[in-house]
Amino acid sequence: MSSLSVENLRMLIGQKIGFKFLVPVALDILAVNPLAEGEMYKGDLLANIAAIPDSFWQQNPELNNQVVEIKNELEIIMGTITEELVPSLSSRVYQ
Repeated sequence: MSSLSVENLRMLIGQKIGFKFLVPVALDILAVNPLAEGEMYKGDLLANIAAIPDSFWQQNPELNNQVVEIKNELEIIMGTITEELVPSLSSRVYQ
């Protein structure tokens, strides 16, 4: 377990520091909560992961696969919200 906070990871990854060591820790956090947040906004850690250069992912295909799994999970969640939850909640809005 890392003693780094989500904010620490977000900042270091955003500064392009220690990808080799920090990305696996960040991905473990994102696998549990894709919208994990530091001190900026929900999903700020994922935003910094998404900004990592392609060359890193090409050199680390196993980590890239983890990012793809997180992306797929987010797409499922977003689809559920869009197709099921939003219409259901919209019917409860009284005008």
